[in-house]
Amino acid sequence: LADSRRRAIGYFAEGGQGDDRVEIEEMEEIEALSGPIDVAVVATKATNRRAVLEKLLSRTETRYLVLEKFLFQRDEDYAAAGALLKQNGAAAWVNCPRRLWPGYRELRERLRNAGQIDVHFSAPSHLGIGTSAIHILDTLAFLSGTAQFQLYGGRLDQRLLENRRGGVEFSGTLYGAGASGEGFSYTAQGAAPVLLFLDSARLRLVADESRQQARLSPAENDWAWQDIPFPTLLQSQLTH
Repeated sequence: LADSRRRAIGYFAEGGQGDDRVEIEEMEEIEALSGPIDVAVVATKATNRRAVLEKLLSRTETRYLVLEKFLFQRDEDYAAAGALLKQNGAAAWVNCPRRLWPGYRELRERLRNAGQIDVHFSAPSHLGIGTSAIHILDTLAFLSGTAQFQLYGGRLDQRLLENRRGGVEFSGTLYGAGASGEGFSYTAQGAAPVLLFLDSARLRLVADESRQQARLSPAENDWAWQDIPFPTLLQSQLTH
């Protein structure tokens, strides 16, 4: 924990805030906090995130929170956390940065008036569907404007995997549909490359995020394939 705090302070300093009035104070306990908080980033394990959230909001007024995913380990934690945030007038987000990547922002412009879209994402099994599917669902929400999904786990592998934080992970295929008929699937198996496949009535696309390249096939170009850049951003390029 001490090393994590020191790294966080170092990252803040690297950001070049350029304001002599900014001071960094290192604390070990929530009880040491005083005064209201504008933004809190809660990056704990999912097993104790609800307890940390309750302790933080009972201690001091907090306006905005960024919560690390996977959010919680129990169904009841979601309702309890939602009620707690509402009671305290706090707003919260999960960090899903793809909607800020230039490649996806340009893709959304291309998809205007393109009708219903289907998205399939492939990845190696070590990425884990449990912790990373939210990113792909958020990408589909960003591209389609739909935020309600029905998901199905009938194609998930029966054997659970261990994740690096001591919990469990899933491989296989998670699939479902959006409220307006959008199709969704996410397959994590073996050493599969990280690829996005998108299909609509007016556009088809295959994107390789790691290479920041995509192949595009638009209807207005008689479905001919063309190579285009698909730029992504590191977290350090998005915000400090």
